[in-house]
Amino acid sequence: MYNVGTMQNPLRNVVALSALLFVFACPAWPQAATDAQQCIRNKADPETTVQYCTAALASGQVPADQLADAFRTRGNAYVRMHDSDRAIQDFNEAIRMYPPIMNRKPRDKVAARLAEIFLAESLDLRGNAYNAKGDYDRAIQDYSDALRMNPQDD
Repeated sequence: MYNVGTMQNPLRNVVALSALLFVFACPAWPQAATDAQQCIRNKADPETTVQYCTAALASGQVPADQLADAFRTRGNAYVRMHDSDRAIQDFNEAIRMYPPIMNRKPRDKVAARLAEIFLAESLDLRGNAYNAKGDYDRAIQDYSDALRMNPQDD
């Protein structure tokens, strides 16, 4: 019979060793979660937002349903940094990712509506980036598409 109160219990040794291996084998997970949270939350400083979003996206730890938000957020930071080309690339990714969320089965009406709003916002923001580059035809097309998707947006 094993003494339950000491480390003489083999099951307790296995559990303790597994917990230690999990904690030390995955040190990037908490940092990736922090990067992803800071990516979405940091609105004041576009350079820092880009750093957090890039780290979060590179980690591969951003949940699939938040990838489009990370690209949209980083794209918006690039617009604020006057880097329209990178902004357009990120908005293209976000715009590509939102429709599957909107059409997911079974349909989650709240998630679908939020994805639709964020898609319209991404189109609007990409329009801003095209406008900054002087590509007015593409900007007008994106603004028109955004208004068609979300006519209540001012």
